[in-house]
Amino acid sequence: MDPITHTDGQHAAGGSIHPSGAGNQEEQQLLDLEPNTSFSGATGKAAGVDSLAEGHDAPDDAGEELVTKALAYYRDDRVFQAHRLEQRVAREHPAVHAAHAKDLGEVAEVAQEAERLAADLDSEGGAWVCVKDAKKEGDVRVWYRAEEGAELHTLKVDYDMDARLEYVLVLLNEITLLHKWLPFIGGSDLLSHRSRCERIAWVKVRSPAPLMLWHRDVCFYARAFDGLDEDGCVQIVARSVEDGALGVKHPPVTGRT
Repeated sequence: MDPITHTDGQHAAGGSIHPSGAGNQEEQQLLDLEPNTSFSGATGKAAGVDSLAEGHDAPDDAGEELVTKALAYYRDDRVFQAHRLEQRVAREHPAVHAAHAKDLGEVAEVAQEAERLAADLDSEGGAWVCVKDAKKEGDVRVWYRAEEGAELHTLKVDYDMDARLEYVLVLLNEITLLHKWLPFIGGSDLLSHRSRCERIAWVKVRSPAPLMLWHRDVCFYARAFDGLDEDGCVQIVARSVEDGALGVKHPPVTGRT
């Protein structure tokens, strides 16, 4: 699992979990695209939506079918597959893309966030500074990166976890039990179960010296993405969520108790 924690204003975190085995080849044939296809294709105005040719008023069954498949993939948390189809609709059926701009725009936005995280996890040079390298197989590796215009840094941790994938992923569904397993968690609760792999939760982290330093309450949004057909991973993205965002209110803070 390769977690990456952003300690800027969004306090985002994420990671990818790589099980063994290749992706589903039948899905690749359905999408008619190669694995690890670049996601840099244009959408919206850059794809020619503002210069639609005459004749697109007629029903475009092929384009609508691609939109249906893309949104089905998206609802199934397979956002990379959904994004490839969204880009294909933008290129080949711009009028259909414009008609479904809201839904397809959401697909593109979510997928681009996941792609940025994947690029961060895979990169080691450039602005990343290694502060702890592995001396032997299985050691934890740690990097940090200074973010422009921010006082805080981004941290990245790399560690091979010897555990079955399903045992790790099931923890996403056990948020309410975290305080029973981890002594530094004073409380935890599920605030919103938005979809199969999408949660908003609250966690109280206990301070080691509560008379000097308050406990820390965190409300965060987390979502898992099925990237098994990309590089054999399941990706998890998490970030802090503001009070009232996505229709969820923060629970009251209880201070040092």
